[in-house]
Amino acid sequence: VICRVILSAPVRLAIILILVVPDFALATYRRVSNPEQNKIGVTAHIGGFLAGIMMGLVLMRNITPLRWEKNLGW
Repeated sequence: VICRVILSAPVRLAIILILVVPDFALATYRRVSNPEQNKIGVTAHIGGFLAGIMMGLVLMRNITPLRWEKNLGW
């Protein structure tokens, strides 16, 4: 029962948001507060993000789609 709760969509979304939001906020703060020191290529990170999304769409197909997913066109 606990495993089913942990693997539910709202819990997974909450875990992802807990990890992503602070990281994104810190990266944005560092970029804005001292732009001279930042040597990270933003374009490369955006490209990596888009490539990851596209590979996820191709490789992580939904084997058993739910009714609401079919209605959305997923």
